[in-house]
Formats: sequence, structure tokens, C-alpha cells
Amino acid sequence: MNFRNKPILPFMGMACSVALLAGVAAANSGGSTDRGFTSRMVTILNGLPGTARARVVQEMRRAAGGRPVFRRSRAQWNASVTQSSRNWRGRGRPVRENRTIRARYQGPRLVFDYRNPASRVGGSTARPPGVPGYRIAVASVPGMVNWKGVEYFVINRAGGWYHSVLLSDIRDKDDTDYIALGVWFWLGDLDNPHDRRRPHVTAVASGSNPFNPRRIRALTARGTYRGHAAGVYAADEGTPLFRYFQAEARLTGDFKQGLVTGVLTHGTDTATGRLLFRRANLKGVPIRDAARFHGPVDGTADGVPLQGNWGGRFFSNLAVSTAPPGSLAGTFGALTGNDGKAVFSGSIAAYRQQLIAWRDLERHFVSR
Repeated sequence: MNFRNKPILPFMGMACSVALLAGVAAANSGGSTDRGFTSRMVTILNGLPGTARARVVQEMRRAAGGRPVFRRSRAQWNASVTQSSRNWRGRGRPVRENRTIRARYQGPRLVFDYRNPASRVGGSTARPPGVPGYRIAVASVPGMVNWKGVEYFVINRAGGWYHSVLLSDIRDKDDTDYIALGVWFWLGDLDNPHDRRRPHVTAVASGSNPFNPRRIRALTARGTYRGHAAGVYAADEGTPLFRYFQAEARLTGDFKQGLVTGVLTHGTDTATGRLLFRRANLKGVPIRDAARFHGPVDGTADGVPLQGNWGGRFFSNLAVSTAPPGSLAGTFGALTGNDGKAVFSGSIAAYRQQLIAWRDLERHFVSR
């Protein structure tokens, strides 16, 4: 598709963008178990003109087909998995998004640092963004017990409007074994009606304690992992079009067979509690020697065939060298059938069930 000849955001002038931001000012920004969590990012996406919304959905579809890419931990930065519409083509194409997220406490405030060495882009929610940007603490997300985070909107150096929702299970400043999840939507310059750059969508999962890959070959156990998935869901027949959602995640790591399989259940709109899908199956994929996995989505969502990609890596080294990983995290993207009427993209974090005492799992997962 030639986006130079087909403007992405041709109708978004200054008045429209200011109106959008004003319209979400009263939205529930922090989230709570009782009130739900309404994402400002999603509210703004739903306020875009129809042509712009359609192009954002197209980028979500590209993200679903994007191959997960991996980044090792280096110095102060975590290991990560990234799935982006900018990496959607096959092998041999340049990787443009390979992000990592670091969660930390700055006094009482949870902040996130992020980097994308592939494009030399980085930032931190520790820095308050300039107008019209915002930084909002996410106190909780319904269904994700003791997860919290930050919604962050900043206009970057290239004039792009970066919207993100970043979450982590980090407990405090001394927690050295945590997972961080994030989703970004880059929309171009909404103040410039002539900005025809393509938007893009990126999901990331990072962890501070990547599993030692040298341990993988010695493992023969079978482990069940339970936790959460979070991201953005869009359906052509839905109102509103875009929704932030969370789902329960259940995965099995068969280390003897070298295979990981997964399922997402109870996909729920965090703002309204509406059920978006009951079950989405993720195809079993092989565990690589580097303690990571990736492959196509070949399952169903409520009986409707899915296509896309998913992948992840293991985290949490335990003191016993022969013990399986304590957790896993990854990314996924899927769309229904060939028409792609529904598409969802996001990140997964899950914990090994045999280790309830290790991570106080009941704080993370409440069984239905």
C-alpha cells in the first residue's frame, strides 16, 4: 500500500487533536478494581477519523503477523521480546523495533525506562512530558492483582505521537525478579494534517532475571504456568472499535519434549467488564536452546480460526540448577479468519504453579 498517496491522518488538525485530549480529560486514568481501567490511549484511538482508525487496525494486523524478536539482557537493561508492525515482513528484512523495558521505583513512584537500540530511540516515564503529553499512574487493572503501571503520552523528536500503557509486577525497589509489559501506538503528528507517515503498533515483554539457557537441555519436567495477558483488541463490528483488554493465560512448558503450548481465556474489556472472547488457543511451539520460543498462531477464538504469531522466553532462575524456570513472558498477535474482523495484540506474563511460595502467586492470579 502506498501511504504517500493515501494520507493516514489527513483530517487531524490542531483543533481536532486538542478536542480529543480534552474529551478524555475526565476519563478514569488510574483504574481500580471497582471502577475498571479506561485507557486514555484507547479513548484517543477511538476518537480518530474513520480513515485513520482503519489504518491503525491495519497496523494491528501487521503486528499480528510480525515475527517476535529477542534482545538479551545487557548491563542495566532487561531481556525482552518484541512484536511490532514495523517488523512484520519475513526474514532478511531489517529489524526496526527491538525494545526493552525496565521498571523501577523513584521514591514512591513506579517509573519505566525503555530503549529501542534498533532505531536509537529511548525514553523514561520519570520525565514529565511536555504539553499536550500526559503521565498517569495506573493503580490497578481489573483481573491483574498487584499489577500496576503508567500510561504515558509524549511527542517524540520526530514529531510522532507516542501513546503507551506500561505495566509491571515489580514489588518494590529491592525486587530483582520482575516482569514488565508494554504496548505502544505511534500515530504520527496529529497537529499536522499533511503528515502521511504510517502509524505502527508494538508489544513488548521484558524481565529482569532471564533464565540461563545452559540449563534448558538438562530439564525434563513439565510445568504449568498461569498468569495474564494484556493488550488492545479491535473488532470491525464492535462499538467502540478499540478496547484495552486483559485475559487469563495458561501455558504448559514440556521440557522433555521441548514444547510450549498456551491458551488465553476470559478476554475482557477492562473499562466495562464486557467479555470479548472466551478462549483463544495458541499453537505449541518448540523451546530453543536459548530458553525462548516463537511460532505461528494456529488456534481458534471461540471456534473462529486465528492466524498470527506469538513467542516468548523464560525467566526466573531458582537456586536448584535443575529446577524449571519460575516464569515466562512473551508477546502475541492474532486476527480472526481471512477477513480479520477481530484482531488483538499484546503481552503475556505467567508463573509456574508449583512455585506459589516463591512468588506469592495468589497475589497475581485469582481463579474464576
